[in-house]
Amino acid sequence: MRAAKMRPDKFTCSILVKGLAKGAPAEHVQSSLELLAEVGTACDAALLSSLYHNVLEAAVAGPHQELVAKTVAQMRRCGVPPRGEILTATLGRR
Repeated sequence: MRAAKMRPDKFTCSILVKGLAKGAPAEHVQSSLELLAEVGTACDAALLSSLYHNVLEAAVAGPHQELVAKTVAQMRRCGVPPRGEILTATLGRR
């Protein structure tokens, strides 16, 4: 898509992020965060929350503690509060 000079929109963002598997490689989690930073402003609050929580769950399921922190920070900058159960699971793993 990028090679064809096409820009992602909220629909492609949604498809890609929702397809992110729990325990995905760090590169996929990082790419999803970058995609959300690029396209997130086009998403309504409910969709943005859902997408960020997908990324957070994928980061928590893998050994990506630095990406968990980065995801939570980006969520807060975008006004998306992390759900308590995900944060509790994250803190329990430390």
